[in-house]
Amino acid sequence: MDPTPSQKRQKSRARRDHIKPEGYLRGFVPDKPDHEQKPLWACYISPPPIQTNRPTLKWIPQSPSEVSIQIGWYDYSPDSTPDETADQAFAKLKREVTPVRDAIRNERYRTWRHHLPFLLRYGHMLQVRSELYREDVGGSSPNMPHPKNYSITRMREELKKGPNEMWSSFQWTLRFCRDPSDPFITGDSAPVISGEVDDPNLILTDLRTRCLCPFGWDMALLGRVDPWPRDLGECEPSELDFYRRRVSEMARRYLVSPRDISDRLDVRIRRVDPLRERERN
Repeated sequence: MDPTPSQKRQKSRARRDHIKPEGYLRGFVPDKPDHEQKPLWACYISPPPIQTNRPTLKWIPQSPSEVSIQIGWYDYSPDSTPDETADQAFAKLKREVTPVRDAIRNERYRTWRHHLPFLLRYGHMLQVRSELYREDVGGSSPNMPHPKNYSITRMREELKKGPNEMWSSFQWTLRFCRDPSDPFITGDSAPVISGEVDDPNLILTDLRTRCLCPFGWDMALLGRVDPWPRDLGECEPSELDFYRRRVSEMARRYLVSPRDISDRLDVRIRRVDPLRERERN
């Protein structure tokens, strides 16, 4: 006898869900990894939800399938009947990120702006998939009978609306690098949004607000209100140091890199500085 729709839903529950998509994390794997089975390096800021024997504040080899995992992160409660699952909502963006990223690399980054609409949609997806977004939604509606169901539905609704005000109104530039030993990194905090105003209604219009969204070990979008002097630029080592520190300072669970960069980044520093005057034009 074929399984009923309810039985199918039950079978798909309690999976190892990726908060950051596995395809996104694969963008931080260099072309010729040192570890065939574990081509990434991860540093856990705090113990992860599973396999809590992993060391904290040390870089260890990992595969993309091992990072950013929460059991049942996208599961609705068993008695719910949503008209769409989170997997269905993410499917198109998840499917397209690798060919888009490969195209940007093959074009030597010069035609990146042709792909900007997709990059903005994908960056918005990373934002609404995050733990921070779920906490914000849950905190704004504490009396909802099923807060997790509500937050997943809100996430799907935000995806359908498309990029929010920040993604659609900011001015964007692409920064790239060439050496996987001196890379961009990512983490659970990415995309990183920073500013110097306390009022969330003003942060998107403040000239000091910045968004840093890494898309691979070799590329990241930078956004702000004012136009950038350069549409595209190669990062110098001092810039990459600054951007890595920015991602690290905002991380709460983990960081991901194509190499062990313990000689370049002190992950014990938890101070938060805004992206501002020290960034290069």
